[in-house]
Amino acid sequence: MEFMIFDILVIPIGWLALFLKYRTKETRQKVLKSEYDGSYSNAAKDMLGSALLILFGILLVAFIIIMVFLSISRNGAILN
Repeated sequence: MEFMIFDILVIPIGWLALFLKYRTKETRQKVLKSEYDGSYSNAAKDMLGSALLILFGILLVAFIIIMVFLSISRNGAILN
């Protein structure tokens, strides 16, 4: 049941993402059927998954940069 509610909530996100990416209705329908099995929720899940992966990558790089900066600025002591 929880998955159905999530699918219903992400359908507008998938529709909007495909609408912004592909302006003509024919192209949108063609891409929807070929790449996302005809489901706007699959399109939204793919887009949200990509966005979360990018966010995780940015956070990881920021964490590494902060740790390196702290290590250099405190003469090699990260937690002191």
